[in-house]
Amino acid sequence: MYFPWLGHFELFRLADVYCHYDDVQLSRGFYNRVQVITNGVSELISVPLTKKKQRQLISQSLLQINDTWISKHRNKLRESLRKAPFFNCAIEIFNGVYNESHELLQNINRLSILKICDFLDLSRSTITSDSCGMHGNLSGSARLLAICKDLGADVYLTGHGGLNYLDHESFEKNGVEVHYIKYRFEQYEKLNSIYSPFVTSLDPIAYLGKEAKLTMQSEMIHWREALNNIDDLKAKATKRRS
Repeated sequence: MYFPWLGHFELFRLADVYCHYDDVQLSRGFYNRVQVITNGVSELISVPLTKKKQRQLISQSLLQINDTWISKHRNKLRESLRKAPFFNCAIEIFNGVYNESHELLQNINRLSILKICDFLDLSRSTITSDSCGMHGNLSGSARLLAICKDLGADVYLTGHGGLNYLDHESFEKNGVEVHYIKYRFEQYEKLNSIYSPFVTSLDPIAYLGKEAKLTMQSEMIHWREALNNIDDLKAKATKRRS
C-alpha cells in the first residue's frame, strides 16, 4: 500500500505482528495508488511502473526511473494539504520516503507505511511473507493459514477482502480465529474541503498531527459476526469530540 488510508494502520494498532504480504500477484488496487482530495474532489495519485509482466508479483514490480512523478505527487499533496496546520509534518513524511532512491514498488510501500507508524507511535513489529517458511506450493487461504501457524498466531486479523475467499472453518480447526476490522473513525474538521476516511493517512496527519491516531476507533469482529452483519463492517465516522 502506498501512503495508505488510516484504516490500514488499524492493523498495527490492533494486532501484535504485521505482515508485509508482497510475494503475491500484483492486482488492480491500492498497491501503487492512493486517494487525495483537492478542491473538494477526490482523485488518485499513482506510482508508475515499468511494463507489467503476466502474473507479476508485487515484489517484482519495478518503478519507472525518473523523478517527474515524485514531483507531481509532492505538488498534488501541497495543493491538497498546504492550508492544514500540520502540513509540514505530512510533507516531511513524504520527503523522508524519497530521501533515498528506490527501484521496487514494495520498498516505497513498506517505507511509507513504517514512516507513518513512527509518526503515530504505532507498533512496528513487522515481518515479510517471503520470510515465513517455504509455502510456494500454497495460495490464498491455505498460505495465510500456514504463515499464521509458522508464527504461532491464534488470531488472524484482516480487512474485508478476506470475506470473499478465506476458509474460516479451516482456520478454526487449526486453532486460529479469524477476525475482521469494523472500521470506525472520528471525523475531523477540514479547511474548505470535504472529509473522507479513505484518503491517504497524510491527510489526517496534516490536519491533526500526532492526534490523528486518536481518531482511530475501529474494533475486531469475529468472522461469524462479520458475515452476519456485513453492512456494519463498512467504514463509518462520527464527529470528533472537542
